[in-house]
Amino acid sequence: FKGPPVNVDAADRASCQSLLKAALGPKLSAEGDVIQSELAKVQELLEIEPDCKWALLAHSRLASALAAGCAVDEVKAAEHATIEGYDRMSSLDPLRKGFYTEAKTTALTRLRVFDWLASDEGIKAPLTFSGLGLRHLVPTVVVCAFGLRILNLEDNNLQDLKPVLQLLSLEELHAARNLLRGNVTDVFALPKLRHLDVKLNPLQLQGMNVAPPNSLKEVDLSGIQSVTSKSDNKILDLLLSGSTDAERQSWVVDRGNSDAQCVCRRQ
Repeated sequence: FKGPPVNVDAADRASCQSLLKAALGPKLSAEGDVIQSELAKVQELLEIEPDCKWALLAHSRLASALAAGCAVDEVKAAEHATIEGYDRMSSLDPLRKGFYTEAKTTALTRLRVFDWLASDEGIKAPLTFSGLGLRHLVPTVVVCAFGLRILNLEDNNLQDLKPVLQLLSLEELHAARNLLRGNVTDVFALPKLRHLDVKLNPLQLQGMNVAPPNSLKEVDLSGIQSVTSKSDNKILDLLLSGSTDAERQSWVVDRGNSDAQCVCRRQ
């Protein structure tokens, strides 16, 4: 990251462009010309040998790098090409399918970050990684989204959220239907968090002496068997073990019409 400080509270397009420049570092005009030249050479090779996995791999990586700082349409086109490229490689080299799948998800998360940075909505736009098959988040990719307010990680295979804890500006975290383990209150390290959705994950409520952020209004723990099997008072005792009795009284548990539903709300 290079450049002047960025006011992420401004939440406008100018701030988002400043973030983009900070993430990219020095202007990439000269470097972009080199990447474009190399990409053209790889494309020529693919016309001759369309099933060359090394050329396909190089093409996907170069196209992903070239998309950094481009307009939204160009980033979307690069994302589509990345999916096609890695899927093609998986079919050509099935023994390394796991490697290509992991490389594809990493490339897609990076492209989604640059798509978010180029959004007309600025920093207040949500960033969506849902349904990418992510098993882990690359910290160096996640940190490029500092200033982010809303993050959607639903329907992946994530086992922890440690890289997300770098995003101190985060207000809404949607991480339902993953493989998250550990303690629900770990995310209380996010000081501006207002809404947390971690339903249908194998998480635990361990009663750690950690107070929730003052901004926190709702925590969705639906479908977490280790939580829903407990009484309402026990759930709140464990979730708010670091809070005062007065703060504890302002929270309720909404069970809805299902035994599996469990939404804790501040009144």
